[in-house]
Amino acid sequence: MGAPPHHPDTDLDDRVEALDRALAADPEPAVLVATSLGCLTVARWAAARTGPVAAALLTVPRTCRSPWPACRFARSWSAAATTST
Repeated sequence: MGAPPHHPDTDLDDRVEALDRALAADPEPAVLVATSLGCLTVARWAAARTGPVAAALLTVPRTCRSPWPACRFARSWSAAATTST
């Protein structure tokens, strides 16, 4: 498998900025629910910023085998959770 094609709407920096703008538009704490690339977006946002977020639920199929960064990220978390229990 080669690298996934680039799609403008999947640029991680653009997605993080869009999330930041959406959260800034409402002062009420948000509950973020994300899957696939959304998980990587939320994680990247949370690593660099703070904001009105009450909770985040990140989910991706355990069998995700894609070369996309979101799947690699999810597999690394899944492996960490498996070894820590």
